Amino acid sequence: MQPCWQQQPNTKMLLVGLTGGIATGKSTVTAWFRTKNVAVIDCDALVHDLQKPGTRCTRALDRAFPGVVKNGALDRAALGAAIFGDVSKRRKLDAVMRPFIAQALIQAIGYHFCVGTSLVILDAPLLFEFKLDKICALSIVVYAAPETQLRRVMNRDNIDDAAAQKRIDAQMPLALKLERCEVTVLNDSSKIGLHAFLEASVLPRLRKRARKRYFVSLPGFIFVAVLIYTFSYLARRDRLF
Repeated sequence: MQPCWQQQPNTKMLLVGLTGGIATGKSTVTAWFRTKNVAVIDCDALVHDLQKPGTRCTRALDRAFPGVVKNGALDRAALGAAIFGDVSKRRKLDAVMRPFIAQALIQAIGYHFCVGTSLVILDAPLLFEFKLDKICALSIVVYAAPETQLRRVMNRDNIDDAAAQKRIDAQMPLALKLERCEVTVLNDSSKIGLHAFLEASVLPRLRKRARKRYFVSLPGFIFVAVLIYTFSYLARRDRLF
């Protein structure tokens, strides 16, 4: 079998970051892209796979947060309780998870690059927080009016406005995300209206650009890959894993 770079000498790929705030409808946008046969890398799904029973990631979490793994399986509620309201523990969790997530992302992105996928959506709730926007050609932010977002969180989680606002405030402000993206998607109306906007304004723009652009920043991708594996090595040396 020939190496992938020989099989696909003219490989082109547009990697597009997709993020948003809690209850703004990012998952709805991702699902719509899938109906249009657009490739999607779902970071939440990657994390779920990494945290399956018996994985290296799960064992690392067990060592970092004793008691959150029971009978080999991660107790997500226990992990959430362990880090809730504690910034230092949140950072510790990020430090444990980051190398595993990064390695999984490199493999997923590399696969699409090798097989010649022209357009790939990177669905990442922490796109900017983890600086994943640096390896994307452009970023999309799904947002809603503050009052709409608050109401959705209250209805979805069956909580009062104070608790809902606390969950919203725990995330990176949407205003900052909107400042750093190239494409904004307002999701304040119905799904029909949202789908119509995506069909008319967003997807054509992405497909047109995918035909013209080489993979966002190959040097940037290589730099991030080297950085990630270096961090992984240092983490293992320090016995995080």
